Amino acid sequence: MIDDERIETYALAKEGWASTVIGYRHGAVTGPVMYWKIADGNLLLSESHDFDTIEAIPPPRVSGAILTVRRGLFETEKFRLSN
Repeated sequence: MIDDERIETYALAKEGWASTVIGYRHGAVTGPVMYWKIADGNLLLSESHDFDTIEAIPPPRVSGAILTVRRGLFETEKFRLSN
């Protein structure tokens, strides 16, 4: 995530799990392993293998190595792609 305060990274493995880092700069940071899948064009994230979805992210806008994703009705976040 491109943000001065928050940290949010996702590494999506083809097997369906997502290694994440979530937290705040100069604060608490956690690294949960989540599950992911694509359904109806949305990226779905879940904390359980049974897939109780905790977040559905619609297709992003892509400009070079920057992804802009919509969260909620009005909020957007920017992420930088990496290998």
